[in-house]
Amino acid sequence: MDTCPNCGEEILFGELNGGVCSDCAHMELKAEAEERIAQLATVTVLEDHDELDPRAIETLGMVSARCDLADYLLDQTGVLILDHASGTNVDWVLTRALVTDTLIDALRGEAYDKGANALIDVRIDARSKIMDGALKAFQVATAEAIRIDDV
Repeated sequence: MDTCPNCGEEILFGELNGGVCSDCAHMELKAEAEERIAQLATVTVLEDHDELDPRAIETLGMVSARCDLADYLLDQTGVLILDHASGTNVDWVLTRALVTDTLIDALRGEAYDKGANALIDVRIDARSKIMDGALKAFQVATAEAIRIDDV
């Protein structure tokens, strides 16, 4: 039997996760997720009315993200998810908010990776197209990644 180099526990057959036990692998993934969340929090989304000193801004380029609405609206068999408590279709307001949060986090991640600490001109658009004989709906977000010296 192998032992985990991190905690010294025995690693049972089938539990080897990159050389460490399942518990340590889980803790590593959790730490990575927490670090990424902290990174995303360093990227501010600025509103149109925020005034910026052009001398303090470095433009780093456009960032974009895409989210397939089927990930939020359809179950694994392709059936529209229902709100079982009320027996009605999914709450569109809540779904739109979840998709928007997902897109903004994706933009923040891309901006952080470019060295930005802010996003401006955030645009979120609904798109649809026919793929493989079916109508696909998705949201697309774009923004400009910038670095502000005094943020």
